[in-house]
Amino acid sequence: VKDSAFAEAFGKVLAGLLKERKLTESAFARSCGLSVDAIAHYCAGRREPSYTAVRKIARALGLTIGQFDKLLPPVDAPAAKKEKSDDA
Repeated sequence: VKDSAFAEAFGKVLAGLLKERKLTESAFARSCGLSVDAIAHYCAGRREPSYTAVRKIARALGLTIGQFDKLLPPVDAPAAKKEKSDDA
């Protein structure tokens, strides 16, 4: 199951970084070795990236995965969400 909250948060951060660095999705896709469609979906929060994609994106931005992760807002784990709904 995809975590849409994570996809949305990741997309906002990625889109913000690209804008801040004045990079187009197309140019960034070439620099990190991913498709333009994939980058567009990630930026729009429509697709959750794989670990490999996150690694490529972070490297292309000159960041470690840990540094990129610190830019993301906290997102509840799916298990925690399930527990909360069970208690309601």
